[in-house]
Amino acid sequence: MKIIEAIQIIRDEFKKICITAILFGVLTAGYSLTIGESYKATVVISDSKPTLNLTDLGLGGLIGGASLFSSTSSTHQDMKAIFDGNKVYMDFISENDLLPIIFEDDWDKTAGTWKSKPKDNLDGIKAIRDQVEVSYNFDNAKTYLSVIWNDPKIAANWANELAGRANDFITNNELNSINSTLESLTEISSQDLTNIRLNEELNKQLNELAIRTTLKKAESSLGLTIFEYAIAPKKRLWPKRTLMVILSILVGGFAAATFFIIRRILKETP
Repeated sequence: MKIIEAIQIIRDEFKKICITAILFGVLTAGYSLTIGESYKATVVISDSKPTLNLTDLGLGGLIGGASLFSSTSSTHQDMKAIFDGNKVYMDFISENDLLPIIFEDDWDKTAGTWKSKPKDNLDGIKAIRDQVEVSYNFDNAKTYLSVIWNDPKIAANWANELAGRANDFITNNELNSINSTLESLTEISSQDLTNIRLNEELNKQLNELAIRTTLKKAESSLGLTIFEYAIAPKKRLWPKRTLMVILSILVGGFAAATFFIIRRILKETP
């Protein structure tokens, strides 16, 4: 069959093709209303991290220029490591009693019990990890922590709290790194050094480091630099009803046109 003949068939059956396409669209629109909605809330985190080495203090030669901060990895790498593990989710779920929310369809709110088999924290970890995304944008050097959930406010609250928990985890690691370095310097300082001036310099630096540690402990966000906190999204992530309807109309029209063309070919085939 030539293209001109196929076009003519489409013209002859145009009304039927349109009706079929519209029917596909109506059915898809109805189906889309039955799909559970999901929303995506995102915390934007700067990838810049403070770095301070013993070399910066003029003491690098003493213990190999060790870093005061665990800054050899990027914020994105730290975040990936945290959210690939279980601990942050375990604490998050248990401390907020989230199982009835995560598995709301299995929870009887009136009776306050599970409708069937009880869910545990491991079930919760598996369910919520699938709804958490950690991504990195190389263009702006930002890390994105996102939570996808059926309630926009919950998605935003969870994203912000998880970012806070990650911040606490990274902060503790950095403080431990500082304390470890302080202990190393204290040990060096206590040795019988022949160079008195060096010993005095060490004591001076120890005092400065102790002050730095005290100040760091007083800071509320040592580990992460939050560029933008999550807010409840107004637009849903899924379903994209308009797109679904448009695509279904196109598919319906194409399917109908193909059907009429094939039917004409079969009729004309001896």
